[in-house]
Amino acid sequence: FRSLNQIGDCMALQNVDAIEIDPSGRLWIADSGQTAPFSNPDRKCPPKLIVWDLNLNQELVHHQLPSSGQPLFKQMVVDLSLGLQHSFAYISDFNSGSIFVYSLSSNTSWSIQTEQTQPANNVWNIGQFQPFYLRAGVYGLALITDENIPAQNQLLGSRLGEAVFTCPASQLQKEGVGGAGGLDSWVVDKPGHAGGLASSAGGQVFLVTLDTSHLYTFNTTEVESGWTSVCQLPAQYTWVDSPNLDQDGNLILVSNRFHDFTRDNIKISPDPIFSVISIPMEQQNYMTRYVQYSSPASRHHSTWIFVIFIIFSKVFINF
Repeated sequence: FRSLNQIGDCMALQNVDAIEIDPSGRLWIADSGQTAPFSNPDRKCPPKLIVWDLNLNQELVHHQLPSSGQPLFKQMVVDLSLGLQHSFAYISDFNSGSIFVYSLSSNTSWSIQTEQTQPANNVWNIGQFQPFYLRAGVYGLALITDENIPAQNQLLGSRLGEAVFTCPASQLQKEGVGGAGGLDSWVVDKPGHAGGLASSAGGQVFLVTLDTSHLYTFNTTEVESGWTSVCQLPAQYTWVDSPNLDQDGNLILVSNRFHDFTRDNIKISPDPIFSVISIPMEQQNYMTRYVQYSSPASRHHSTWIFVIFIIFSKVFINF
């Protein structure tokens, strides 16, 4: 990179809110363009998407995303169903309540906003905040893929306290059409306030409730079974979010005390601010339905780059 982080240099990284690493070794980076948004905002730069080739160590894409406001991205999923050169990225912006769509083949992007994605008020208890208030739009995203019929792929999304909605990915890929009339509530509500979503190649969806730190899973091929509780994480890990499956079948989670960041309430202490949690689930990442990890070297890009971006401490949980 030109610079890992230099405030006001719009070619450099400003605030990396979401990343994804596909099995071919491409690092996808969503940068909101604003620094310290909850304490001392600096909004000189527009939002952008960067795609970096980890194998060749070079930039493939540096794309400015369209925005008339101040986006704060939360999650990104990459759709490989049409081939590596025709990939799409879907990015949630919880501040404006929009989904950004990027087409690699055309190097164009657009945003989609509907009633289901717009900001809504949320109230629940977390940490010292009893209650905690946060107004947020679409937050978590997950892609449910169909190996034989890519046109049937579904993008799942949700706000913090709302039901999960779905939209055909093929509809999102049409600029100017988007999700109009195509977002439906799922038949099963979430088990509680939750942030990010994760999905497997087999159709499993994962989330962690923000108030109780319970990990739940849902099998989209057996909708009637509902959510299943997997485990409850130790109490010291709060605001457990950013779920994703790594190349070895582990579910990676991040405890980041986001509720304290939103209130500028981070204090110097021996306790970790960020923790990376790895839970063995024996589930393959949703992208592997179309592309397998190409080499032992690229197999480990996902874990190591993820750790470089966010890790302060690391814990492994078995059950």
